[in-house]
Amino acid sequence: MHIITSKKRPRVLIVGANFGGLSAAKALPKGFQVTVLDPWPYFEFLPNIHELVSQIKKPGQIRISRRKIVEAAGHRFLQEKAAYWLPRENYVKTENGTEVPYDFAICAIGGAANFFNAPGAEEIAVGFKSVEDCHAIGKTLAMRMDSGKPFSIAIVGGGIEGVEALGEVLRRYGKRPGIDIHLIDGNNRVLGFGPPGLHEMVVDRCRNLPVSFHMGRSVRKVSTGTLELADGETIPADMTIWTGGVKPRGELLAWGLARESGEWAPVNDSLRSIEHPNLFVVGDTAGLNKPLAKQAYHAMDMGKCAARNIIRLSKGKKLTSFKPSPKPTLITFGNLDTYLVADSFSLAGPALSFAKEAVYQTVMPQFDPGWKTGRAVRAAARLTSGIWGKALPYALSPKELICLGNFRVIR
Repeated sequence: MHIITSKKRPRVLIVGANFGGLSAAKALPKGFQVTVLDPWPYFEFLPNIHELVSQIKKPGQIRISRRKIVEAAGHRFLQEKAAYWLPRENYVKTENGTEVPYDFAICAIGGAANFFNAPGAEEIAVGFKSVEDCHAIGKTLAMRMDSGKPFSIAIVGGGIEGVEALGEVLRRYGKRPGIDIHLIDGNNRVLGFGPPGLHEMVVDRCRNLPVSFHMGRSVRKVSTGTLELADGETIPADMTIWTGGVKPRGELLAWGLARESGEWAPVNDSLRSIEHPNLFVVGDTAGLNKPLAKQAYHAMDMGKCAARNIIRLSKGKKLTSFKPSPKPTLITFGNLDTYLVADSFSLAGPALSFAKEAVYQTVMPQFDPGWKTGRAVRAAARLTSGIWGKALPYALSPKELICLGNFRVIR
């Protein structure tokens, strides 16, 4: 089914302004009337938010005004939250009462933190999904560590976020007396998507550090000061950091974009909604026939694909399929190690942390709007801060500098 609009400037609504939504907006020409809707004012470079825990980065270094990004692309930004979406009527109403009709739409709202129905988790644990979350963790840790009192931390989740959170805590506080860290995950090993040796390397790096791993165990309840596991063991936790996965937002079902509770919005190979032919879904929100591992990593490419297909759809042309490109995963473990996991090989080595920094330094300018000189100044500031924060410890320690060249194959 092809949809051809007779309007000179078709109206496109993008709900959600993270990697996928903003990439779509930037890919749509000014010949379209594009409105981007999101309640939060900042685009945040989420792959590096863990560095706020150790405070080697500051919030301003990984935030950019969404309004400026959208307006630089020639489009309109509304800092409002969608309350009602009536896809059969091609209409969205915000909580502020703003009505936004459209000819084509893109849903890019991402997922919600999954607390797995553990009592107290959502109320007491600290999330790990935003700059605000990680900045708060960093400030709290700095204050508590400066007090000199014993402090226990529980990190729930042994995926990428959990390991990177652990690494940043150890980067700054691993040698402080009185700190006690616990990592809990229902899987039998951390970073379970990679080779078995990855778990062994992480554990080995923590052998002489104040870290306990509780693998193959789940959380029953979170209380102030303690965390109870399903087998009844209680772990002290002055702070619980929750990094345990995402789930579909309830809005998907309420808006008619999903068919049942707990389901992502189903799409075909072109990212087109199964239920609504003029609507596309990108990022984690998209329920692909064959879900991608770490699907959020593909959000930028998905956003561009959705934009291309809206352009084609408006002209009555055949849609193109989304073809994910190979994307190796870089996981930094503080200043202890960094892991690169690809389909055909996996490597470990502290020097790989500079590769992840290079990704940040490359992608941020792509979103940074404004005049060329201003972008160059901001890029230089990010580069100076990033290299200074990561390279200085190696420059001050010949032993650490030698370790930079210690590359290992992970099996």
